[in-house]
Amino acid sequence: MANKKTDSITRSYDYRLPKEVLADCLRTLDFLLPAENNLIESLWSEDFLKQLKSNRNTKQVWKWLEPQLERPEEVPSRVWRGVLEQAGRILKTQADKQDLF
Repeated sequence: MANKKTDSITRSYDYRLPKEVLADCLRTLDFLLPAENNLIESLWSEDFLKQLKSNRNTKQVWKWLEPQLERPEEVPSRVWRGVLEQAGRILKTQADKQDLF
C-alpha cells in the first residue's frame, strides 16, 4: 500500500533473497544492527524526540539526521543513509507516541 504523504512503498512481508547474496546480506546485518541500536540509544532523549517531532519539513528523516552525525569511515555512504533512515523512523515513531503517554 502506497504512503499518501511520500508516494513510497514499505514492504511489510517477508521475502527471500537470492542465495548468491544471502551470506553477504546477513554479514552486513550482523555488522549494522549493533551500530543502529547504538545510534538510537545515543540519540534517545526527550529533548531530541521533541526536536524531531517538531521538524515536519523533511519527508526523509535521514536528510535531517545526516548533517548532525558523522559517518563511520568503514560504512559506505549509501549504507549509512539506510542506517540513518531506519533509526530515524524508529525515533520519529517514538516521538509521535510520546504525546499519547
